[in-house]
Amino acid sequence: MRWLALLLLVPAPCLAARPLSVNTYAAAGAGYPELVRAEAGMFLSRRFSVELVTGLPTPELVTDFPTLPALSDLNIMVGGSFTGWFVGYCDGMRPPVNSMLVSVGARLNVAAPLALEADGVQLGPTAEIMMGYGLMTADDLFVVRAQVGVMMYADNGFGIGPNIVATVGKAFK
Repeated sequence: MRWLALLLLVPAPCLAARPLSVNTYAAAGAGYPELVRAEAGMFLSRRFSVELVTGLPTPELVTDFPTLPALSDLNIMVGGSFTGWFVGYCDGMRPPVNSMLVSVGARLNVAAPLALEADGVQLGPTAEIMMGYGLMTADDLFVVRAQVGVMMYADNGFGIGPNIVATVGKAFK
């Protein structure tokens, strides 16, 4: 247990002493069953970022594919996620150009923030575990993220479904 505390606490002051060359990013994209997704992220270090995520997922798209749902069937979901930018080589104090992404997140339905379960079309709180590829170009800081994972929610028990998302954006110094 002491070793775990050392691994988590000792590197933090070392990383905080050196400023990152990339601080934030913003991206937007689409996916399945999430038709639209937007995220704004802040880098905590070269390997970790936190994001504010919003999107319009619908459980109806899973069962009625390829029929697109009506606008009233979409859920406005807002929440946060924590992402690790792994495997790629970090050049200086910025995230890798090419990296494997692993992220976990949770979101609430804006229309029914206190609802604890889904009721047909309306989602309650969701939790996500995703994995994928991240690209951040060295010169113009163009950001591309492609992730696949699972979206978990309560719906007459435990509900789980796929979540595939691709976003494109820009990082800022």
